[in-house]
Amino acid sequence: MPEEEDVGPPVTQEQLEAVGFASDANRRGTSPRQELAPYQVYGVRWMRRQESCSMHGGILGDDMGIGKTIQTLSTIMLDADKSATLVVCPIAAFHSWETDAKKFFPKLPVYVWHGKTRNENALDSFLQQAGPVLVLINYEAFQDRAMHASAVMKEVQWRRVVLDEAHKMSNRAFGFDNIRQLQALYRWCLSGTPMQNKVEDFEPLFEFLRIKGIDPYDGDAMKSVCLRRTKLNPAIQARFPSCYSCTVDWNMTVQEQAGYTEECTPGSGFKECTKGPRFTTAGRKLDFSGT
Repeated sequence: MPEEEDVGPPVTQEQLEAVGFASDANRRGTSPRQELAPYQVYGVRWMRRQESCSMHGGILGDDMGIGKTIQTLSTIMLDADKSATLVVCPIAAFHSWETDAKKFFPKLPVYVWHGKTRNENALDSFLQQAGPVLVLINYEAFQDRAMHASAVMKEVQWRRVVLDEAHKMSNRAFGFDNIRQLQALYRWCLSGTPMQNKVEDFEPLFEFLRIKGIDPYDGDAMKSVCLRRTKLNPAIQARFPSCYSCTVDWNMTVQEQAGYTEECTPGSGFKECTKGPRFTTAGRKLDFSGT
């Protein structure tokens, strides 16, 4: 989807600051004010358009590092209806969501349903707060052995449900049947790899999104439900530090060569675990190309 395409009402820095975006919260000395990159603004505009049309959501498939989390948080905060959003994500992603929420929208309350905070009464009290709130829960909480969590989350009428690392849904053992039953007006799938192995990987995502009639083989049709940008995009690449590649030849000494050769003899274990590395005596260079 071209960046210049009109995707609905503009999103300005002033609008973001009006809903709590912390432009100056993390400045040090003369460092610039933090603000969304142009491609992130475009992503927020696209997400807002998706929520206002019949899709009521979609797939944000940006590469890792482009900012799916901040784009989602901005969409949440710009929504005129200030109610609860549920984010289902791996446990390892809790910190990222909490950190970005605190960094960019420090007034956004965040509740993590995990460990000692798996408390229905505490969650009910949290959801009674005025304004937008964010609840984080992990995929494992929706597996059959954790039916209590599933039952609690299904009782809530969420404003939106967001699946982070949504490609996990290709394995339906991650509580897919319970997750797709969650009540929500808007549904989102975030994944840097929405298609991992085959086009059919989109099927569980479409099922969760309750989207029918989209042929994943049809690129134009997919643009109506999925926004995918990579770091190879020149406009995005320009915002990242330059990447350098350096190849260094490792010339081993005679003693080093002898030591490695000895370790790779049959029965040492090293040869088996490295699938048979080979060594060249010419130039004494290590070659891990295998056999």
